[in-house]
Amino acid sequence: MIQDPALAGHNGTATNPSPNPRMSNPGNINYLQAALSEEMDHANLLRSLINGSTAATDPYQTFYFPAGTFSTLAAFTGMLDALENAFIGAYLAAIEELAAMAADTKAGVTTYSDATGTAYTSGQLEYFAKVAGSILGVESEHRTLGRVISNTNPANNLCYEQTDGITSVYNGPSSAVAALTPFLTPSTGPGYSLGTALAGAGAVALPCTGNPPSA
Repeated sequence: MIQDPALAGHNGTATNPSPNPRMSNPGNINYLQAALSEEMDHANLLRSLINGSTAATDPYQTFYFPAGTFSTLAAFTGMLDALENAFIGAYLAAIEELAAMAADTKAGVTTYSDATGTAYTSGQLEYFAKVAGSILGVESEHRTLGRVISNTNPANNLCYEQTDGITSVYNGPSSAVAALTPFLTPSTGPGYSLGTALAGAGAVALPCTGNPPSA
């Protein structure tokens, strides 16, 4: 896949694309390299919120993709589009749920607690919704830039991002968890090690800038 002319070109690599400008597109590679840094940053933020330590302690260490996902550019960008749409839907659902939880908390209807039993304040829940919106914006960039790489025009084809059929984060057959669970099961296809991916990320990722929005 990486040697597609829309990426590194014949005999090219992510860090050494073909020097022929007609046979490679380093800018497209940069989109993917920056997205890698952004996704790692988001994962680190989530770990900090759930009292995780390092990626090595994550509950899932292997992820599964349909055979051929990384063989051709068309297969890769098709999967990228599907996943970005699912994550956009997941963050939209999270924002809605967090907003409702904040309203319930502020009204004294109920309380919501973290894994240690400490109750969240309405302000904290509102802030979580803001951060989810901030990440959703980056996932929307990824969706659009994936369409740029695949030369699907217009890349910015939506007036509004969509839920992709996702109606909740955790519960029910239309939840984000249900949509993404197949990528955690060997029946989906070949497995890829999180540890191996992270070990090699430093050689190819481009740094992203900025922090989560302030509370």
